[in-house]
This record gives sequence, structure tokens and C-alpha cells, in this order.
Amino acid sequence: MIGNGSDKIVGGSKKYVLGRFNDLREFYRGASQRQLLVVLWWD
Repeated sequence: MIGNGSDKIVGGSKKYVLGRFNDLREFYRGASQRQLLVVLWWD
């Protein structure tokens, strides 16, 4: 998931990924509370 240069992430890659995961959870929780629709699309 995180390749070359991941050793330079302050606090380590686990802390970085966990932070991004928590950001996404907070976003989706807020959207749900506002009864907003979230669409995911990838090719």
C-alpha cells in the first residue's frame, strides 16, 4: 500500500494509515448524519 519512502513518514506508516482511515470514517459518519448519499466509483 505504501511503497518507496514510507520509512520517512513521521510516526511510522501505521500511524499515517490509521489517521487517514479515521478521517474517512469521520467523513462518512458526518454524511450519514446529514442523510447525504455517498457514491464510490472506480475503474
